[in-house]
Amino acid sequence: MGNICSDGKSSTFKWRIEGFSSLLEHKSNHHYSHPFPYKGFNWKLMVYPKNTEEKSGKACIGLSLVLDDAGSLPSSFAIVTDLRLRICDQVFNKHYDRQGERLVVL
Repeated sequence: MGNICSDGKSSTFKWRIEGFSSLLEHKSNHHYSHPFPYKGFNWKLMVYPKNTEEKSGKACIGLSLVLDDAGSLPSSFAIVTDLRLRICDQVFNKHYDRQGERLVVL
């Protein structure tokens, strides 16, 4: 489940995954949050609990922002988003942040 907060200029979506380690046992290699609105579109977060780093081959967690209703938009449609993704490890109290601009092209 997730919840969203907005001040009109930016939005924060928090997705708490209970029992995250149990996702490692699922057959699916990715899992989605519930859709949330931002700038007139519906988005989802997609997590890959069993991801692998391209360069090193080390196991890692992958997290992506995905446009939920992309099928309803024209194929040449593009959206620029500023985003900050944060993963909070509640067991070891470690946090991982990535910030940047992303161009979503359909």
